[in-house]
Amino acid sequence: MFKIFEEEPDELTITEAIAVASFTYLLISSAFNTGYFNTVPGHFVELFTLQDLFALTLPVIEYIFGVFILYSVVSILSFWSIQEAWGVLSSNFEKIVAVLFSDALQFKLGMIFIIAVSFVLNGIVGLTGTSSFALLVVPTIFINGLLAYIYVVAWRTGHVRYRTALWIVALNGWMLAYTSGKSWLKSEIADLSDVQSFVTKDGTCIDRKLLRSAGGGLLLYNPGLKQFEIRGRDDFKTVYPLKTCT
Repeated sequence: MFKIFEEEPDELTITEAIAVASFTYLLISSAFNTGYFNTVPGHFVELFTLQDLFALTLPVIEYIFGVFILYSVVSILSFWSIQEAWGVLSSNFEKIVAVLFSDALQFKLGMIFIIAVSFVLNGIVGLTGTSSFALLVVPTIFINGLLAYIYVVAWRTGHVRYRTALWIVALNGWMLAYTSGKSWLKSEIADLSDVQSFVTKDGTCIDRKLLRSAGGGLLLYNPGLKQFEIRGRDDFKTVYPLKTCT
């Protein structure tokens, strides 16, 4: 019988790595945009195409790169400290996971505790009234990241099968991206510093915040009426970078 590999490879092949990267991008981008567009009231979501669902805007990409660069700088400056601290936390966390998966009742109580913590964190962030995207997603990153890591550790220690761990990681990744999309829109409409002026073909000047340019047209936010609207790209004759109408 023909065999592609004589032995099971220890690492991903280039083809498998590309497939995983592509799937990860589609998963994250579709979840992010689903959360983003579903947060817009009305039936505007029907105007966006499948292509819009898998696209990420430059501000989102810039934010991701910014977080990555910040993490890299912090890791380089405190490499040995992070390595030592992570080693201690990892070994202790494996003991906690072993206890958690050793009994069905303990597992249920542990999940209830994590859910309760998520409600408390979301409540605290809600009470602050913050519109910062970074702060809005902190509870989601903590909870979904914790759940995903629990199952990764459980798989490494032999408590669950790798398919279960992979499913949980993918599910929590999707939920994190979906919530991030909702938080991103909330943060966008709260920050009106980049409201700009648009002059329509009939000469009317309007102040709007441009949120998205997609297949269905331009998604705009009216800060005066606090309403969303979609207009075609051909509706405008001139676009100014600043607010000049009023």
